Amino acid sequence: MHATRALLQHRQPMIRFLGKRNIPAKLDHSPHVHPASPSPSLPSSFAEYRQKAQQHGPLGGQQQSSSISYGGYIGSRSGSSLGSVTPSEGQYFDRNDLPARFKRLAWSQAEIDAIESGGASLF
Repeated sequence: MHATRALLQHRQPMIRFLGKRNIPAKLDHSPHVHPASPSPSLPSSFAEYRQKAQQHGPLGGQQQSSSISYGGYIGSRSGSSLGSVTPSEGQYFDRNDLPARFKRLAWSQAEIDAIESGGASLF
C-alpha cells in the first residue's frame, strides 16, 4: 500500500492567491548602478572595472610578460616591495598588543574545574 501517494494526491496549498496571474507589461532589466555604490556610473567594460577594482590589493597594474603567471599582480612581486606591514598609529594586529584593560583575562583553576565538571564541582 502506498499511503504517501494517497496523502499527496489531494494536497492543496494553504495559501490562496486572489485573481489571475499577471506579469507587468514593462519590466526594466537594464543594468543600473546600485544605490550604495561609491561611483555614480557603471563601467563601460570589464577591463575598465578590473583596473579600478580592489580585492586584497589592486587587481590591475603590471602586465604579465610570461605565459604562465601565478598570483596576479601581488604574487608577481616580492613581499618587501609591497611596503611595510607594521600597523599605523592606533591600529593593532594582535589582541595582546592592546592596553591591559582589553587583554584576555586568565582562567583560575576553580573556573577550569567548574567547566570541566559541567558545574558539578561548585556544589
